[in-house]
Amino acid sequence: MDPRLKESRKIASESGWIEIDHQENIYMVSFTNGPSRINVYYSRMTVATVVDHPKWGRNTMFRKHVDFNSLREIFKNPRAHLHTKGIPGYHMNGKHIASIKRGTTHG
Repeated sequence: MDPRLKESRKIASESGWIEIDHQENIYMVSFTNGPSRINVYYSRMTVATVVDHPKWGRNTMFRKHVDFNSLREIFKNPRAHLHTKGIPGYHMNGKHIASIKRGTTHG
């Protein structure tokens, strides 16, 4: 078993999240705690959280190159904004929400 998958499962379980899907072909494992979902793409440690945002409704936030300490923080608070690479923050229909408001198209 991939050590990143094993550690991701351990962290999720310790945080009270339940595994709901594992797709080996794309190296992705998904967890839920009820209203929220966390997808861990463990080949490159990209994490997508699907949460209800108070202003934007249901949205997905992506974080790239997440280390295990940051993953623990994400499982504690799926809406946490962490200092990670890429375009952090919420995305709607594949586009970064702040970019949509500015008229640019980061995706």
